[in-house]
Amino acid sequence: MRTIRQILGLTMYALLGNLVPSYGFGLLGTLARSYRALCIRLIAIESGRRLDIGRKVRFSRKLHVGTDSGIGDGAFFQGEVYIGSKVLMAPFCAFIAQNHSFADTKIPIKEQGMTEAPIIIGDNVWLGYGVTVLAGVQIGSNSVIGAKSVVTKNIPEGSVAVGVPAKVVRKR
Repeated sequence: MRTIRQILGLTMYALLGNLVPSYGFGLLGTLARSYRALCIRLIAIESGRRLDIGRKVRFSRKLHVGTDSGIGDGAFFQGEVYIGSKVLMAPFCAFIAQNHSFADTKIPIKEQGMTEAPIIIGDNVWLGYGVTVLAGVQIGSNSVIGAKSVVTKNIPEGSVAVGVPAKVVRKR
């Protein structure tokens, strides 16, 4: 259940946070970034300073964001997600920390409940456009994930990973 603080932050974000782009609007863009950073401090369980939050983000009630990190436009968070410090996130990244259970073929999937495993993004990680990170995945610090990659398994620290499913192609 969401807290009153989270509901206030979500309402503020929905009313004004989506209206003005962050870049290319001078002082108005700077004010919009500051306003969205205030909203995330109310929405997230914990949040650092100097956050850059995009427009049209769908927030989870179990979001943790480190200092000096950015969340790109249109990002989607479901379940418990930990984002480290100095994380760069391009638009339309998705973090899906919940999944439907489907082991029993005699029971409809809809009635089998949900599983959840937190997603952990280390410090100084760059997530390209449209990256999807699935439940239980940890991305090590100092890593880069290429655009449109689907991360289904842990990525070691200092790795560059791309593809569907994402595979480490080299070390940084």
